[in-house]
Amino acid sequence: MDRDDPGLQVLTRQDCLALLGTVRVGRLVFTARALPAVRPVGFSLAPEGVLLQVAAGSGLARAVSGTVVAFEADEFDPELHRGWTVTVTGRVLRPPALRAGLPGGAPLVLPLELVDGRRVGAQQAVG
Repeated sequence: MDRDDPGLQVLTRQDCLALLGTVRVGRLVFTARALPAVRPVGFSLAPEGVLLQVAAGSGLARAVSGTVVAFEADEFDPELHRGWTVTVTGRVLRPPALRAGLPGGAPLVLPLELVDGRRVGAQQAVG
């Protein structure tokens, strides 16, 4: 079991992806007017990456499409003092269906290139 400086358990890529599959809302971190911004977004996990549920043509979609962002999802139990956090970092892709302006569009895709996770508290099974 690997630990980083503050004593948090470093998760494997496989553990990170398994944990991401257990939640449906995360936080999208991007730059707005040269400052950091964070927005909650629904998502799903697919082989091509994190599918961000962002309305086609929305200000958020325009702000992040083609840019480097961080996406974070987590789960913490305050009573047991344990939980996990997973971050995916990369350039947001706009699938052809979204570029074509199809009704409802398609979600933005954040490829699973840089995936990082930590667990805090008592060790527990993943998934």
